[in-house]
Amino acid sequence: APSEEKFVIVNYYTAKGECGSGELNDFVELRGGMAFPKDMLISLGVNADFAAIIKASGDSMTPTIFNNSDVLIDTSKSSAEEGKVFAIERAGNGLVIKRLKIDKNGDWYYHSDNPDQIKHNPMYPLSEDRIIGQVMWQGGAGGL
Repeated sequence: APSEEKFVIVNYYTAKGECGSGELNDFVELRGGMAFPKDMLISLGVNADFAAIIKASGDSMTPTIFNNSDVLIDTSKSSAEEGKVFAIERAGNGLVIKRLKIDKNGDWYYHSDNPDQIKHNPMYPLSEDRIIGQVMWQGGAGGL
C-alpha cells in the first residue's frame, strides 16, 4: 500500500468527459482510486483535496488527450482561463473536455486540439454551461 506521507489516493469516477460534443453521465459511481505522489501533485499545481479522475473519450483533443485516457481534474480550478483545458458540463449535452479560448470579438469558445478543425470545429458556450475543473494531467502517451 502506498505511504500516506508520500502519496495521495485520488478518487476515480465512472464519468466520462467527451472530447467532442458531450458525454451524458446520468449515473456516476466511485470506481476506486489512483495513488499519486504528493510532490507530483504539488508540481502540477493540483489541490489534492479537490482532485478527481475520469475517462476521456473521443479524439477531438488529440494529440493533447487521447481517447480512453485517464484525466486528472482539479475541481478547485473552475474559473475560465484562456489556453487551459477544462472539463465543462454543457447544458443538455453532457460533459466535454476542451481548451478555452477567446475569439477576435472577445467571446469565449471551446477549442479542440485536433488539427482537423473542420471535423472538430469550435463550440460556443451556452449560458447554463458550468466549468467542473481544470484538466491537469492525462495518463497515457502524450500530455498536456
